[in-house]
Amino acid sequence: MDLSLQVSGNFLGALFIVKHNTPELVVWNWKTSEVILRRSSREIATFVFLASHLLLVGTVMNEVTEVTEPRLFVLDISKSSTIKLTLTADYICVFGFPPFDLVVSPVKIIIRSDPSPEWKPDPEARIPFSVARGQRLFLITTWVEEKNQKQVSYDLFAPANILLSYVPALPPQTRRHVINWDTWGPTGTRFLKSPPHSRVWTGYIFGSKFVSLLTSPKAIAGQSSQTLQMWDFNQLAMKRATVLGFEKENVHYVNDTTVVEDDKVFVKTIRMSLPYSITTRTLPPPHFPGQATFTDAMCGEDTIFLIKSDASHHYLWVLNF
Repeated sequence: MDLSLQVSGNFLGALFIVKHNTPELVVWNWKTSEVILRRSSREIATFVFLASHLLLVGTVMNEVTEVTEPRLFVLDISKSSTIKLTLTADYICVFGFPPFDLVVSPVKIIIRSDPSPEWKPDPEARIPFSVARGQRLFLITTWVEEKNQKQVSYDLFAPANILLSYVPALPPQTRRHVINWDTWGPTGTRFLKSPPHSRVWTGYIFGSKFVSLLTSPKAIAGQSSQTLQMWDFNQLAMKRATVLGFEKENVHYVNDTTVVEDDKVFVKTIRMSLPYSITTRTLPPPHFPGQATFTDAMCGEDTIFLIKSDASHHYLWVLNF
């Protein structure tokens, strides 16, 4: 059984995926033990809390048409209900993805976002400021199986306020509204082949930041260094940097349009223009050939964690920024 847990304020969400059984998503108020929501559908694959009263659920299969197509459903949890429904029985809206070619098949989807919408910094830490809730980044990774049965993954980067901006704009009591990719994706996201990030450690995203560890073949042989990248999608910071003309060493501001053009995977060319920055740091090389290099990177509000291990030891490096 695969079990996925998410906590936001008083809510605890759990997704149960059991072989030969239909996946079930349940949300409780953990303080009162009240069931808030129950959904059961073959297509449910992943979920996170989008806001204090909203869930974001990812799928790769359309249960009605039997067609594989990634989608993001927004569910309302402001009113409790113990009735078990299918995913598509009641939802606010669904966000579409770029259309994939018929010869490829999306096989898996995972949504990552941290911290939860209700998270607040520890007051004892006396942090002068923190990332606004609307700037929280959602990273949606989709694995696609190509015609030669090789799997490749694509990452969709989307800030919370982009997704949330479409919910209040809908007419009151609107249900099952479809928001096509061309409406929300090109200016509100970045969608590209997955940069390196862990498939085991899930903490590679925090607030508006995403961390990536790049390892060259020489680094594996103990002859060169690794590179650490911090991607920041904080739009307020990007606007400030653009207006004031900030230039920093090892910081690259990406304002150009990203073009994904792969006629073997997608039906048409995809263009996105959400601004972001990349801060790059070169890590020290191994002291001797064969010494273990870092294998994974995670990040917190002001900290980066680097992990490496050898035959007898595990190492954790902590970097502050």
